[in-house]
Amino acid sequence: MNPEEIENTIRDTLEVVMLTEHKHKLSKEMSGGMKRKLSLAMAIVTKPKVLILDEPTSGLDIESRRQVWELIRRLKQGRSIIMSSQHLEEADELADRICIMTKGQLLALDTPNNIKKQFGVGYKLMIEPKIEKIDMSSFANMKQQFDALILT
Repeated sequence: MNPEEIENTIRDTLEVVMLTEHKHKLSKEMSGGMKRKLSLAMAIVTKPKVLILDEPTSGLDIESRRQVWELIRRLKQGRSIIMSSQHLEEADELADRICIMTKGQLLALDTPNNIKKQFGVGYKLMIEPKIEKIDMSSFANMKQQFDALILT
């Protein structure tokens, strides 16, 4: 590549990852979200057809996570992305297919909708009182108070 092509590629990549205004910053001066975007920029600057991302939003706040999600959506065009995540909502939001593994074994491989049909949607909360001796009426009363708090 000639110097002009290199400059154009760098400019285009910084635009894609929304870091144009930070192009003169050192990485040590960047926030966690900006460093994640910089990592993505380094991964895409050569325009690979396959991109492997290992927990690209790990440790980010909600707003930075959403920005990286939007970036990944844009990066999906014309390439395959293999991504690991601890967050099922992230996989549901970004993936065409989800692979769930547990203890090194394949548990499921399917579309997000079929995964939700198979495993259900939402959260289940189990509460076990630490009190060694509790009568059922006291526990039922505590449960009602908790349900009222959650459902309002």
